Amino acid sequence: MTQQLSFLATCPVGLGPLLLEELAALGALSLRETPSGVYFTGPLAVAYRACLWSRLANRVLVRISETAVSNAAAPQAADALKFSPEYLQKFGVVDRVISEPMGGAHRDFDLAAKALKDAIVDSLAKLKKKSTKKLLEDRYKKFRHLGEFAETETSAKA
Repeated sequence: MTQQLSFLATCPVGLGPLLLEELAALGALSLRETPSGVYFTGPLAVAYRACLWSRLANRVLVRISETAVSNAAAPQAADALKFSPEYLQKFGVVDRVISEPMGGAHRDFDLAAKALKDAIVDSLAKLKKKSTKKLLEDRYKKFRHLGEFAETETSAKA
């Protein structure tokens, strides 16, 4: 059985009722509207769907704990979420991680733009080699598996 998590999807003030309907259609459970967002529960796959397909949600926040997390423990809590670029690529949420220039993209716009352009050109070249049918099959397979969790021997021992 998949783990049920608690989330908050934020939205512009006044759009809460519409966001609630959108999240319900995406499979969210226990929906509770606020003026600027919707609290909901569901497996991680529902949060991914909300991030990918919601037209109204600004962001989707996950409740990681009911207790306060100290600044010292924050890195471990973030790692437990497995929401780093490396994990997102490993789990198939993103196709590629593009490295930033030293110090961040805001420090060297030209280098960041070149890295992004190279990644886009490379990805489009790979996609052009596939038939439309194959592209659709791959996309369907990718999005159907988002949020799946399978325990392995390694993760069971941890």
